[in-house]
Amino acid sequence: MDTAPQVGGPQAKHSQSNEPQANHSNRAQPYASGSMDNKIKQILCISERRRDKEEAIARGMQTKFQSAFDKLADSVKRGQYSNATTVASRIGKLKQEHRSIARRYEIDAITGDDQKVKELVLTEKPKVKEAAETLYGAYVIETNRNDLEPEEIWKLYMTLTKVEDAFKALKSNLGMRPIYHQLASRTAAHLFISVVAYHLYGAIALSLSQAGDKRSVHSILAQVSTHSRLNVTMLDDNKRLHNLRISSTPNSAQKEIYSILGVVDTLARTKKVIAQL
Repeated sequence: MDTAPQVGGPQAKHSQSNEPQANHSNRAQPYASGSMDNKIKQILCISERRRDKEEAIARGMQTKFQSAFDKLADSVKRGQYSNATTVASRIGKLKQEHRSIARRYEIDAITGDDQKVKELVLTEKPKVKEAAETLYGAYVIETNRNDLEPEEIWKLYMTLTKVEDAFKALKSNLGMRPIYHQLASRTAAHLFISVVAYHLYGAIALSLSQAGDKRSVHSILAQVSTHSRLNVTMLDDNKRLHNLRISSTPNSAQKEIYSILGVVDTLARTKKVIAQL
């Protein structure tokens, strides 16, 4: 009997596609691309967001590789490395350290009449580069859920992201760890508060989504973190000690967030005489 695919488990596997189809959507577009046998279905997905991310990563790696090559080429030109064996070893090390980008290039060592290496020449392999860039943003999901449509399978697979985000939020913003309590009851209370906080976290995410706001809750919390509640204590001329509780003025971005979340009024300003000196 077929069961729901377990993302990352034996029921569903993720691999890079060899023949991606062009797509320019802001979200992943699943395609039914056949099956390995009667039980396993393969879904080809193409994501523009993922493609942009992989392109950015590749550009960064390209910059590092080019910088490393220029440094080695300069050393060869200055005569620091001239022995063919040594230069070949340095080239091999360069390719090993930047293998994902280096495979797109050919590095030739130019020698002189004395068999000393005089120069390094870097030549691009257009076909290799094009083949690699074609795969940006493409991935394949394999599942035994033949009863589901490609869109449904993709949505199930994407629940992995939500699970990962939940654990990340609990361990960072919501303070689930570290736990310094020694008693089991206090540890349980700590975890309970974190889980309750995550429910609020989820409610914020839902409100943002319904309002068409694509920002993550993490970025929202970062933006409102500068809106503070302050406690000011001062002494007047009559030796009375006053305690003021005031809120800082929210900026335009914070007001927009409060409007989306339905926050009508911030905490009111309070004033209290707490002592007569």
